[in-house]
Amino acid sequence: MNIAIRNRMRGQVLVIFGLASVALVGVTALAVDGGRILMDQRALQNAIDGAGLTGASDIGPGAVSSQQGDAEDDTVYALEQALNISFASNYSGVTHRLLGNSCAESPDACSPPFAPTACCTNWQDSTGAYSLTITTPYVYQGNTADQGGFIHVDLVHTLPLFVGGQLWPSLPVHVQMTARNYAVPYAMFMFKHNDKQDFDGNGGATINANKNMGTNGGTNAGTMNFTCSPGNEWGGQPYTISPLSSTTLSGTSTCPGPTSPVRQTLGSYVIVPNLHLPDDLCLLPVAQQPASCGTAPVTVNLTTAGNYLLTPTRPSDPTRPYGPRYKLVTVSGSGTRLYLEPGVYFFEGTASGDGLRVLSSAELVTGECWGKSLPTCNAGTAVCNQAITPASAGGDASFHCGHDMGVLLVFWPSGLLVDPICGAGTYNSKTYCAQNLSSGGYNQFQMQGQGSVYLSSSPQYHNVGIFVDPRHASSAWNFTDTTTLLTVTGCSAQSCARTLGNGSNVMYIQGGGNISVQGATVAVQDNFFYGGGTGGNGFGQILAYTLHFQGNATLDQAYNPLALAYSPVIVQ
Repeated sequence: MNIAIRNRMRGQVLVIFGLASVALVGVTALAVDGGRILMDQRALQNAIDGAGLTGASDIGPGAVSSQQGDAEDDTVYALEQALNISFASNYSGVTHRLLGNSCAESPDACSPPFAPTACCTNWQDSTGAYSLTITTPYVYQGNTADQGGFIHVDLVHTLPLFVGGQLWPSLPVHVQMTARNYAVPYAMFMFKHNDKQDFDGNGGATINANKNMGTNGGTNAGTMNFTCSPGNEWGGQPYTISPLSSTTLSGTSTCPGPTSPVRQTLGSYVIVPNLHLPDDLCLLPVAQQPASCGTAPVTVNLTTAGNYLLTPTRPSDPTRPYGPRYKLVTVSGSGTRLYLEPGVYFFEGTASGDGLRVLSSAELVTGECWGKSLPTCNAGTAVCNQAITPASAGGDASFHCGHDMGVLLVFWPSGLLVDPICGAGTYNSKTYCAQNLSSGGYNQFQMQGQGSVYLSSSPQYHNVGIFVDPRHASSAWNFTDTTTLLTVTGCSAQSCARTLGNGSNVMYIQGGGNISVQGATVAVQDNFFYGGGTGGNGFGQILAYTLHFQGNATLDQAYNPLALAYSPVIVQ
């Protein structure tokens, strides 16, 4: 009986094993290929996140087609480097912008006619395993107003399977990302509307930039030079809201392509994004204010040679007490050097001559001090290389070191009605308010008489080193006060996009010396006066209402995506 049963069961083990093998192969495929898919997806996601952020550094509100092309091309290049692949066959042998592509050849590898298919759409790499699509401008979640600030990257990798290849040969691994940049993508940009003198220069003054400059108005006299260097082969061009006459524009370009600046046209007005910078805590309800708010803004006068240390109103180190607000800080005389501790400094003077003044060969330094000798810090002691004297009430004699050495200087516009008449001009049947070159305004950042300023910004403050805060305009004539907008017969301020053009010059730099700012100088509703043989090399950007440069001054501004007001972020 037992023998008969065993004979009938003979061979069933093979059936059971065969059925179990299918499950075993499935489990093995899931373990091996599933793991490979997850690892590939993570590697691809990291690669396109980095590539997309690289591309997003070229765009922002008001980006023009050439900047959008730069963003696409830099994204392709970054992705190729990250994954060790090549999309070169899609752009017919034209090299990437970052590899020295000539301006005369093309805007970049991703722009027609160099792309045989739609621009950066469904591009196949040389192995046929990767398919790439890059889109900018891009409408994100219905945001059509600022699509120029978005870039979308879509990548598909056809991954061959090891174990599962017995059932199907490969599986598409799909990743995508969207990045947004709030930063205005220009080395310099002036925000006044419809004024032919937004960039206004005379007396041999020049502006040097390695990237595009732009304005919501126009360019008057002066020289604009664009310089090229490795990684910045494109140099730049001036962009305006309308194709104004270029007869008063002169300059040269050391970059391939145009040998002199050619004014380009903006598609629409450019508006700077809201900067969420620290506010003065003394504006809070009294019960929430620091004790120091009971003290009026202080005056500091440094005229004796030596090293001094200024206490920030809001230190970067949250464990340190709130410092004073400042009415007037004067640094004057050869050998007089004022160090700024990391943090935010509020200048809130309301009388003529108030503000921050660096005069007569004095120096204002911070951060790595731009080649200057930063005090050697010894924790818990008052020794920083040499004796440093506290420059104001509430200070101490130790330089508080940290990884973040940047500062933010905040100025409140203030002043009397110095120039009640704004010169009216007309362009394209629109009346505009031409700027008046008065240096009016109180509470200025003033540098004269061979004074030198070396400032470093901080990512903590959106890379802004100097900020003229339009929220706190206390002037009866500053154009941040909308009730004082000039009215010209036949044209309202709103319909003609005119605002009072002769507001204060909080930034008033002249008389020799150097001003070098690592980061952004932001005065979007205030004028910038620069002249008198002053020099300096800043990198980041200058954003202002108008800029007047004169008197053989040379303003060098190097666009650096890592030092702009705002940095690109991944939004999806």
